[in-house]
Amino acid sequence: MADKMLANLARSARSVAEKDDKLRTEILTRIKEGLERGAPARGAALSEDERTLLKGIDFLTDKKVIYVANVSEGCWGSPARR
Repeated sequence: MADKMLANLARSARSVAEKDDKLRTEILTRIKEGLERGAPARGAALSEDERTLLKGIDFLTDKKVIYVANVSEGCWGSPARR
């Protein structure tokens, strides 16, 4: 996904020379490098302005994480069973 978006932005940045497209390309390159290292997209240190530029680009690894544990009700309230 990131490769295709980077290719499209590179064409747009060359033809129109838009400042926003160049910034998006830089940001997506940073995210892509992190993804290639195995880091989630949410691990990229992005400012609010950078996140605004990427509005509409949703990486699955940029979503919040919820951890769920399946425990029996009998163990839930009893500290001795923990």
